[in-house]
Amino acid sequence: MTDTNKTNGWNEWAKKVLSDLEEQKKDIGKLYEAITETKIEIAILKTKAIFYGTVGGIIGTVIAALIINFITRGIR
Repeated sequence: MTDTNKTNGWNEWAKKVLSDLEEQKKDIGKLYEAITETKIEIAILKTKAIFYGTVGGIIGTVIAALIINFITRGIR
């Protein structure tokens, strides 16, 4: 095998390696986008949970206050 053949073989291999690296770079970019979207969705879900928890707490408190009010009026 001559030096030319070795060099040519390496050039082909180097192109393959670079091509694979570029493909992996694209895949990593897609994963990064998916992670970012997931973080946004989690933040939205946390915000909704806080909102609904607060509304539920307020409704529960109002109902309890009304019940206590009716009970105490009936006792007087």
